[in-house]
Parts: sequence; C-alpha cells; structure tokens
Amino acid sequence: MNVFKTLFILMLTLLSLNVNAEALSCKDLFADKEYDVKEFVINLNGKKESTRLLNIAHVNLISNADVIELKTALLTIADSGLTELTREQVVMINKFRQDTSFMRSVFQTNSKEHISPRKYATFVRDFGHLKDMVNINEGAQAKDAAQKLLLKFAQLDLDTLLKDIKPASKKSVKKYFKAVIKNTRRIMKKYSMEVDELHDVRKNMRDILRFMQAQNELNGDGKINLSAGERSDDTAQIDFLKKLNRKLGEVCDDYAAQIIRGEITDTTLVEFPEKMRSRVEWFLERYRFEE
Repeated sequence: MNVFKTLFILMLTLLSLNVNAEALSCKDLFADKEYDVKEFVINLNGKKESTRLLNIAHVNLISNADVIELKTALLTIADSGLTELTREQVVMINKFRQDTSFMRSVFQTNSKEHISPRKYATFVRDFGHLKDMVNINEGAQAKDAAQKLLLKFAQLDLDTLLKDIKPASKKSVKKYFKAVIKNTRRIMKKYSMEVDELHDVRKNMRDILRFMQAQNELNGDGKINLSAGERSDDTAQIDFLKKLNRKLGEVCDDYAAQIIRGEITDTTLVEFPEKMRSRVEWFLERYRFEE
C-alpha cells in the first residue's frame, strides 16, 4: 500500500509540475507576443531620397488643396461663425489640416535644417487650432481665428514652399531622429507631465510614422496615401504606429477642446494613458536605424 501511495503522490506531483510549466510557458509566450511587431526599422534617407520625398509631399499638398474653396470656408466662418458652414466644408478643413501637417512632418524629417518655413509652420499651427474649434463647435473663437488666418493665408504661397529648402543627408536624418527619441524617452520617464509634453510625444511618434509612411506608401500616381485605418499594403510597423497615433490624437484633441474652453492650460499636469504608454515603450525598446 505504501508503494502505491508513494507512486500516486509522485504522479500527482509530476502532473502538477507539468501543468505549472505549461502555464509558465504560455505566460512567457504571451509576454513575448504582447504586440506582433518585433522591431521598427527606420531606414535613413540620403539627399536624393530626401529630395524625392519633399517634392512628392509638396505635389500632394498643392494638388489636394482647393485654395479658393478653403478661403471661401474661412470667409464664411469669419462672417458668421460656424452656423453657415456646410458638412463638406468641415471635411475639407480637416483634410487640409492633415495634408499641411503631413508636409510639416516631411520638412522636419527630410530638410537639412529639420524645420518648416516659418510662415508655413505658424499657419499650420493656427489652422490646427481653428480645426479644433470647428470640431467642437466653438463658433465665437473660430470666427476670430478665421479672420487672422485669412491674413496669414494671403502671405503664404504654397507653390513656393520648396524654394529655399535643402534636402537632409543620412547623417542629418539620423541625428534628427536620435533627438526625437531622446526627447520622447525624457518625457516618458515622468508619471505626470504637462499637456504640452504629452502632445510632444504624440508629435514625435507621428513624425516617425509619417517618415515610414512616406517611404512605404508611395503609389503609382506619385501621391502619398494618408489613410488612418488599416490598409492591405501597410507594414505591421506602420499599422502599429497608426493605431498609436490615432489613440494619442483622440487624447490630445480632448485636451485641446478643454484648453479652448478655458478649463485647463497647456501646462496642466496629466497622466499619460497607460495603454498608450506601453505602446510607446514597446517602440522605444525595439527601434533601430538602417542605412
């Protein structure tokens, strides 16, 4: 009886060990596959490729922009706030903001100085503020913002944006992204951060996304597709960063609305969304440069 009892206990022990080992193995496997993306390769551009992307992004911008219709929408807002604005005009304002913001990212990643022309950068920023006002139906502030934008629009020539721009070299692009990642790491070490710092993380990750999109999403007609959703030709890395950008964009838009309403300021302390934090940290641990 003692022999059988001993064997029975031994079998139970081995079974228990096996179950625990399988559970641990599954846990480790799940941890390794928290996200499908194992690495993010940032392919560095030389001057030739930087020139190509600057030109394509510029053509994309000016071919999509109906300046007359945009100015008509701004005049409508300046005259009567948002009451007379059509749904089509709202869509156009959001699309134009996306295109101008993309061009700003291309300037930052592919131009030698890694900055947009000053008047253009200011216009994109202010147009973004107007877009936020339109989307939350803040008519009174939008009316004033549209009046100011009409003056800036008159001083801005979209056709000549590349006139004095020099393309970035591989060394310059790598230096730029190293600075972007360093800045992101610094902010992400904080438990609480200013709203503006959270927005900086979003902008940094968006610049990386757009750099990868510009290299990957050039289609046959020479345009760049900025579709926010999943696409069959998206890489896993681009899809990952798109989702991150979309979610962080929703958070930033919510804070922007609160700032417009005077409820908070851009220096108000907030917590970084935990689910988004894990995605940013996943990227920071797995990016690499390739020349």
